[in-house]
Amino acid sequence: MGQDSQELARMENDANNPAFLSAIHSEPDNLALQQLLSHIPLLHQENNKAREEYLKLLPKVLFGSIEDSDYLYQCRQIISLALVHPAFPHEDREKLKFWLSRLEEKMPKQLLREMELLLINHTINYDP
Repeated sequence: MGQDSQELARMENDANNPAFLSAIHSEPDNLALQQLLSHIPLLHQENNKAREEYLKLLPKVLFGSIEDSDYLYQCRQIISLALVHPAFPHEDREKLKFWLSRLEEKMPKQLLREMELLLINHTINYDP
């Protein structure tokens, strides 16, 4: 197994390890934000304990980072990833939608418009 695949396997293991996720609570919000962005996509759908840790971490990171406009886009990315992730059931998605609406209240209108345009461009140019 190559170094890249070993790194990916380690990240996947971490993404599904409630103890690893719990340790992220002690990291500064900007580092925790990066950890979440790289680990949420690797969460296994059936891993409820890890999902619960993500749900504990998300509000801390989102609303700790929201005061710094440099992190608003990344906060929105995290919520978007969680909203489409099959590990998060409907009840969780309702919380996520609420958090997204709170986040969008804080975002400058220009940044929201730029993000919408990026999403539209990505959708138009998407070729599976």
